[in-house]
Amino acid sequence: MENYNLNNIFFNKNEIEPLIAVMDNLKFLFGKNQKFNDIVLKFETLSDDNTEEYDKLSIDMSHFSMEQELREYLFLINKAIEENKVLEFEYINRKMEHLKRVVEPIQIEFDEGQWYIVGFCKIRKDYRRFKLVRIRNMKLGESFIKREIYKKDR
Repeated sequence: MENYNLNNIFFNKNEIEPLIAVMDNLKFLFGKNQKFNDIVLKFETLSDDNTEEYDKLSIDMSHFSMEQELREYLFLINKAIEENKVLEFEYINRKMEHLKRVVEPIQIEFDEGQWYIVGFCKIRKDYRRFKLVRIRNMKLGESFIKREIYKKDR
């Protein structure tokens, strides 16, 4: 319906402030992602901007190592997921071997302070998790057809 507006009946001010703080401070990583920016904007419109209180929660994630490379990788991974494109990259394993990987990405994961790509590795023919700090020379590859839904073991 035209002019329909969703109000904040689902969140009160104390509930929405931490969500806005987290999303606002993740913008530096997902800044080029229009869907993410649209979500942030929707949450910000639910907040009461007339208050002069200080935010109770502030998160600054800009200190991550390899910050610029991380931004570029997250943008590329997100694009690959949205467009069903494989990612091709060089992966440095625990033995310090540089191995070529071709992955059908399904998820970006942040776990215990580390960023990962979760996806189907066409070389290993199984689902794998790849740590971003071990990836070099990432690029988009050919299109792929999504597989059945991945079930996380944990």
